[in-house]
Amino acid sequence: MASDPSNSPFFDLVSNPRFIIYLVIFIVFSVLGWIRAKRWTKEENNSVFDAYAGKNLQNMNLPEFRFITHETTVQEVIAKLGLPSRRRKLSLDSVVEKQTVGAYHLNGMSIPVLEYDLPYSAAVMVMPEYPGNPNDKIRAVFYRGAQADEDAPPGAQAEEDAPPS
Repeated sequence: MASDPSNSPFFDLVSNPRFIIYLVIFIVFSVLGWIRAKRWTKEENNSVFDAYAGKNLQNMNLPEFRFITHETTVQEVIAKLGLPSRRRKLSLDSVVEKQTVGAYHLNGMSIPVLEYDLPYSAAVMVMPEYPGNPNDKIRAVFYRGAQADEDAPPGAQAEEDAPPS
């Protein structure tokens, strides 16, 4: 006996408003999660850009990365540490204001990033001088601590995320 889907309580939204309530709750939480992820990504991108602009080497408390200096090349880093977990390009358009991008003719420029994963979702981002060829020297190293717990605010684990001293 085939059942008629129009007689199912699942499709009868008038007599079963819980479906609509759950759907609205799901949509609201999905949008909030997307906004939160986008905000955290932007904050991280800004921190990475600040390290790149300031030529910061945040590697002194990370023993396997201490050999990296401003004179080290990308090729030497890969020879010593192996291939990175990820290679990505951080677009300057995403971190610098549109006026600045236009004024300095930076449209389409991006920072090359070699990302090495560490335990507990931490990572070290090694950034060479632009354009990021094997013989280019390292400009900055950025340490991204372990990802914050879902319920905790982004700065809640700052002390736990600090590299070991």
